[in-house]
Amino acid sequence: MHRLEAKRVVEERLIVEGKVRYMAYSLDVRAKKVNCFAAYKVAEILEGQLSAPEQDTSVSSLAYLLGQVSIDDDFYGLVMRFKEWVTKPSAPLSEDQICSQFRDFVLYVMSILKELRSEWFDNSQCRLLLPYSGSGGFWPKDSAARYELNQALVLRPWGVEIGNGVDDPLYTDMLAIVQIMSADTQSSSDLDGSDEESYSPLKTAQMRLVQSNPCLYENQHNRMVTWGLTVCESLVRIYHFGPDCILSSEDMDMTTAVGRYRFIDWLAALSLGDEDRRGFMPSLTFVGEPSPGYWVLRTPKLDDNGDETGEDAVFYSRQPSVRAFGNFGCHTRGFPVSASLETVDTPDLFVKVGWSKPIERVAGSTDTPQNPELEYLKRIKKEYEKSGDASIHVPLLVAGGVMTTRANGAPVQMTTDPIYGPKIIERLGAIDDEAQAAAGGSKPPQ
Repeated sequence: MHRLEAKRVVEERLIVEGKVRYMAYSLDVRAKKVNCFAAYKVAEILEGQLSAPEQDTSVSSLAYLLGQVSIDDDFYGLVMRFKEWVTKPSAPLSEDQICSQFRDFVLYVMSILKELRSEWFDNSQCRLLLPYSGSGGFWPKDSAARYELNQALVLRPWGVEIGNGVDDPLYTDMLAIVQIMSADTQSSSDLDGSDEESYSPLKTAQMRLVQSNPCLYENQHNRMVTWGLTVCESLVRIYHFGPDCILSSEDMDMTTAVGRYRFIDWLAALSLGDEDRRGFMPSLTFVGEPSPGYWVLRTPKLDDNGDETGEDAVFYSRQPSVRAFGNFGCHTRGFPVSASLETVDTPDLFVKVGWSKPIERVAGSTDTPQNPELEYLKRIKKEYEKSGDASIHVPLLVAGGVMTTRANGAPVQMTTDPIYGPKIIERLGAIDDEAQAAAGGSKPPQ
């Protein structure tokens, strides 16, 4: 993407909405309560360690915070490694320093969450969000795009060792790209374009994020929406890329207890929560064993009249032949598939996956809007069957329909009548109320 196109996207498609982090919350009431409580607990532990005397390297004073949860002595050492970033450093930090201290902050949160989770609940969907282990730039090897990244949050199974993070992150495994800027970062010098216009560190970071984010869609074939982060000095922002716009949080100041809590809250929600909250389609899953693995695709099953039966048709594919790319739009993907796993290497069908364009309801009608492309294919099939002419080659519909997901507790069609569109402010307000109730009226550290 050209630099000027990235600038236009930031100016026209980015909406600042402070409550965007609530979109990461699980829709299950019990899970939401645990997630909220876990975030409060991590933040409380962190504030206790930040206020402890520097010469006190023990964690015994935290026993009253942890209850029955054991904690490793090294956790206090982690705090010392990022303390400068979160306590107003006397001199501006370099980009590499911010990168490494951001990394250590995330490692700290994941380490505490892992201890808490083992005591409180068992959820097979939990994932670790691990940062890049280095402190300089890197180029993911699974894309031809030349964009340099300086941090990322990578999804890993809950049982792996946290260590120092991920040495060689790939777009395939990333939850979010993180663009980090220091006060003295040269504005946009590595972006495409020859204009000499100067940008603020925040706008430069946003433009870089907009340029690199399509690589997630290109390499994650079941990605529905994506998350991203910018870090400018001590100010963190969260971004949610939907099919038609980008929602941005307000600045979360990591030098304040409230700012740290809000970031911890988002990390906890996406680590302990549901797969669809992370942005993945519920109808596409990848099975890695036996190697080289395969994709399982589910789509509504149709009867002889072309009506949905309420069941799913299941298909299998090695890899898509058409990949998605770009920040917005239908994100169309095409999979050569077979109806049987035994014949996955000799596919005889084709599944198209993408955001559907809905038909608006007629005034006063209660009918569900239908996918126009699907209706055309149904009509083609009926006309072909009537003609009986075997010499005509047309695409015949086997299965299909508009898949549904859940947004804020209600089933929602996955269409570009956007799930995250004009009414987002109203929906996020409802989530805010639910979150406060789920936390039992608890307040974040002040």
